[in-house]
Amino acid sequence: MPIYILIQVTSGYSSPQGLVMLDQFFPPVERDKVRLMTVFFGANDAVLPPYKQHVPLQTYRQSLRDIVTHEAVRSHKTKVLLLTPPPVNEYQFEVLDGTSGPAAPMRSAENTKLYADACREVGRSLGIPLVDIWTAFMKEAGWVEGEPLAGSKKAQPNQKLAALLSDGLHLSPAGYKIMYQKTMEVIRAKYPEEAPENLPMLFPPWDKAPYHKTCT
Repeated sequence: MPIYILIQVTSGYSSPQGLVMLDQFFPPVERDKVRLMTVFFGANDAVLPPYKQHVPLQTYRQSLRDIVTHEAVRSHKTKVLLLTPPPVNEYQFEVLDGTSGPAAPMRSAENTKLYADACREVGRSLGIPLVDIWTAFMKEAGWVEGEPLAGSKKAQPNQKLAALLSDGLHLSPAGYKIMYQKTMEVIRAKYPEEAPENLPMLFPPWDKAPYHKTCT
């Protein structure tokens, strides 16, 4: 059976919106099987009120639970990875959210940490493997537990964290590299049968592939 990688990107969505869309992501189980799925919500849920994207922390927790235990996931026997939201950098993001002026901030480093913690808790309670993007980025930034959060305006600007984010929220190429590396580490540790090197090839290697009759 061919193996395809389907990237479903829902720009700006929060976890309850992703939950509503989940049925549309899964093909009929009789036709195809979804072997592995990553769930990467939280960055938009963590927007501060009164902004529209804000999702209360408990609702976020429940939405993650509902996604990973969804009927479609169960019927496909899909393996799931939870990814924490990455940290935010308030210094970079202030250009977008107007916090250098009179407008209320949209995001904070402290609030985003709460959503990363909640994602971690859901993974632990349900036995779902976790890719801890938040911790990986903070480690790269040199943050030490007990100090003001890297990315918070309560701390000095952190150039190492800034290098991982293009605008204080979205990942830069360096950030995506860490995300990829950590995701592959968890796949190989928890779902080794889904590692690229262990998947069957759809087509034979070039030196074993047949030639068209016009070339013989």
